[in-house]
Amino acid sequence: MIIEFLNSYEEELHNSRFKTSEDLEMVSTKILETEKMLKLIESENEDVFTEFTPRAISVKNADKMNELYEELKSLQEEKISLESTIRTIDDKLKDLKSAMKEISSFDEIVPTSSQNVSRETSSSGTVSKDSLHLVLSYLPQDPIRAKIELENLLK
Repeated sequence: MIIEFLNSYEEELHNSRFKTSEDLEMVSTKILETEKMLKLIESENEDVFTEFTPRAISVKNADKMNELYEELKSLQEEKISLESTIRTIDDKLKDLKSAMKEISSFDEIVPTSSQNVSRETSSSGTVSKDSLHLVLSYLPQDPIRAKIELENLLK
């Protein structure tokens, strides 16, 4: 049951990472388009003029450039936020994989059926069902403690 939950959580994280990566690509594309638009407007303002001829930037172009600079700034902030989200998701996936690896090693130690548990408890006399349930309750939140408790039970 725990492994099923972890598998579904892993699938959710992969879907979330995929969506965030798509959003990041879209934002990166918008940033490139905005930068190209800014260069285009700047090149319009730099038409062939003699060196000493004073000229003012077109008001329409100046407003558009200011608008594009603001948009570029917000897009870059959004890009940083998306990259941070992807790093967080990657860290969660890494932790999840290590937890799943630890749980799979516990599956080899802990019997899976109730008959195996009752056989072991009757033969060893020291391991009780309550003790195993206690170890299983530690497993999702603190797998290291669960492993230590399990090793103590097996001694």
